[in-house]
Amino acid sequence: MTFKRDIFSVPIFQGNHENKVFHEKLRQLCYKWKNKPETNGLVSESWDLGRQSDNQEEKDKEGVTTFLSSNLRDHPEWRECANFIADMSTHMLTESHNLANVKISVGNLWTTFYPQGGYIPQHVHGNCLMSGVYYVQAEENTCDIVFTDPAWISKTMLNLRGVLKEFPTEGVKFHVPIKENLMLIFPAWLPHHTLQNKSTKDRIIISFNLVFDVYDDSMPPLEGGPILCTNCKGTV
Repeated sequence: MTFKRDIFSVPIFQGNHENKVFHEKLRQLCYKWKNKPETNGLVSESWDLGRQSDNQEEKDKEGVTTFLSSNLRDHPEWRECANFIADMSTHMLTESHNLANVKISVGNLWTTFYPQGGYIPQHVHGNCLMSGVYYVQAEENTCDIVFTDPAWISKTMLNLRGVLKEFPTEGVKFHVPIKENLMLIFPAWLPHHTLQNKSTKDRIIISFNLVFDVYDDSMPPLEGGPILCTNCKGTV
């Protein structure tokens, strides 16, 4: 007989894309945007400070993101990528949820480059329901993305004489090893961060926030289309 039951679980969705030709197309597109002068948002220790820099040495050392300068979803060159993310997200989410009357699209889209030692501090994505990341370039065994239980303070403020620190829970952090072609989707309110990139190669990601447009004959039509998450702050 099993006495324990786990309740209030937090889902994350994990899938892989195997189209190598399209994957390489995305990689080249990311590098094209990395080299644009307006791509100047810094990550690593500068992320929490909201720093931007045109200094190439700083970009190469800390890593750079398009998040602070542009929503790539609005650029025609990124339309195929946005459609790919929407289609794959729909496929992954409908495995366990009935979304027959829901259209999933991309609200925000950005790419980030993490050099050796680069990382992103813990954060969430505001004003959104679900967010995600697709790994365009990532050597295996060089980094994890780490999700943190939002209730970690309550769950760790008391412990059993310091022996069973996380009793009766199973811990407050969950590590996911990253690799190329991996897509992760998760609740936007779930705190997450990445460890430092151990590889000498750039880790390249495409991050996104999803929009869910519900089609229901009993509801009045939406005027002006779905509300987009244009003010979401966060990257993975």
